[in-house]
Amino acid sequence: MRIKPTLTHAKAKQWEEAETELNAADATLKAFEGLEVAKSKEWSTLSGQAAQQRKRIQPGLEKLQLQREAQKLMVELRGPKPVNSAWDGSVLEVKQYLRQVMNDPDSYEHVSSSAPVARDGYWVVKSSFRGKNAFGGKVINTKYFFIQRGQVVHVED
Repeated sequence: MRIKPTLTHAKAKQWEEAETELNAADATLKAFEGLEVAKSKEWSTLSGQAAQQRKRIQPGLEKLQLQREAQKLMVELRGPKPVNSAWDGSVLEVKQYLRQVMNDPDSYEHVSSSAPVARDGYWVVKSSFRGKNAFGGKVINTKYFFIQRGQVVHVED
């Protein structure tokens, strides 16, 4: 019976591994249910140890499940990962956003863009670009663009 490996994994906070070992121990115990050996003191001791270990690892398993659910929600909130253009390295979502908000959209020139990085519920891209300001002079700007589901939703310097 494999109760000791369960304890080792639980001490190391390896909740999934502990559950796997515990499920194997439970299956072994279940195979003897209804037989004479299931009435023995050793059977009762092993069953009690398995129940005690399950109780011990349950909070860790629940925490792990909550973390996975939160991660899944973040992935859904972010949407698909934006892609850097093979042509000039720009990110389409950033380019579209800038063309909507610039003083002179036709003056937009891409300089550089980082690869999109997942941060919380966003894809973050650092992008440098040129464009004409309100006075007609060309200036370079560098900003961080926060993207969700294919749309720029926030910009920071």
